Amino acid sequence: MCDTGFKQTQNHHKFLATGAEFVDHKLQANFTICTGMTRLKDGRNITAASTMETNSQRAFGMSVVKSSHSTISDRAAKEVALLFNHDDDVCLMHDTDKLARAATGGLVRRKNDKAVNPFPAGQFLVKKVHACAVHFSYSTRFDKMMHMAEGTLQAGSYPKTRPQVDKNTTRVMAVHNLFYSTCRLVKPMKIYGTAKSTEKTTKEVTRSVFLTSSE
Repeated sequence: MCDTGFKQTQNHHKFLATGAEFVDHKLQANFTICTGMTRLKDGRNITAASTMETNSQRAFGMSVVKSSHSTISDRAAKEVALLFNHDDDVCLMHDTDKLARAATGGLVRRKNDKAVNPFPAGQFLVKKVHACAVHFSYSTRFDKMMHMAEGTLQAGSYPKTRPQVDKNTTRVMAVHNLFYSTCRLVKPMKIYGTAKSTEKTTKEVTRSVFLTSSE
């Protein structure tokens, strides 16, 4: 049996996602099915265990203990497994995800309403790279940048794929894709930035000359 811990939505409602993983009788295929995405009244372990029991009865017609021999979950919810006399196995994907998000400033722990691991520099960098990706995600800006690169850079020395905006805020993989896709375009972006800077300077000089002539 799998549970992902308590997930809070933007409207502050808590949900518990549960599922079951099993193999066929020939041990040739692995199956994972969702048994529920249930709203919780609170974040207590007993509430989660009761919800898992209800979902198991609805999906398989039997209890968690009869349908599953072990439980794996987010580390924050690992004690739920003990209520079924299962080993409290934790999901390593969640662990590595939280470490990575903390390293980028995306996951800040608090104690007594005070941040214990703030990383504003990381948050600032992610925000800047996000803004850069968004800049090229609409209009004809990306096409213009590619056109500039084609006339300057050697073919094959840069990708022609757009930056991936980190729309999914649940997993740090979205931030990884954001940085990876943006960093690969650093050469075309430098050319684009230089051209835009020159264009801005030219406009400012032209405006200054125009104002001086008018005077």
